[in-house]
Amino acid sequence: MPIETESEDVPEDVTIETTDLDLDQAPVDIPPPPEAFAAGAFPEEEEILEFWKVEQKPRLVKQVSPNYPDAARKRGIEGSVYLMVLVGKDGRVQDVRVIKGEKIFENAAMQAAYQFVFEPALQNDKPVKVWMTIPVQFKLVGI
Repeated sequence: MPIETESEDVPEDVTIETTDLDLDQAPVDIPPPPEAFAAGAFPEEEEILEFWKVEQKPRLVKQVSPNYPDAARKRGIEGSVYLMVLVGKDGRVQDVRVIKGEKIFENAAMQAAYQFVFEPALQNDKPVKVWMTIPVQFKLVGI
């Protein structure tokens, strides 16, 4: 069926090919129906809040000093690493990501951060997961 167009750039003999649609074969990536979530067939994703959105911020209860890398100590290198830390509802660190800092200190900072323990953040008087940024500093003492 011809369709009129105002554009003169479209050639007159353009046709649209027919498309076969097989309704018996469903696409693989369709989401489950909403009633499946309501019935508890799939766990709901927990909301992870930003540090500044919670009523009560996480409070550091246990801090672990990072191991100073030998290569940095021998060369007299000092520096800082800034980490994004996911504090869970139980106050334990669940994920750590490096934002910026000296490459030589990243692994030591991350290993230490995974051992930190917090009093969890609260929202509506319930513990919630929260992302927060923490600095980890590496300073040589007594050189």
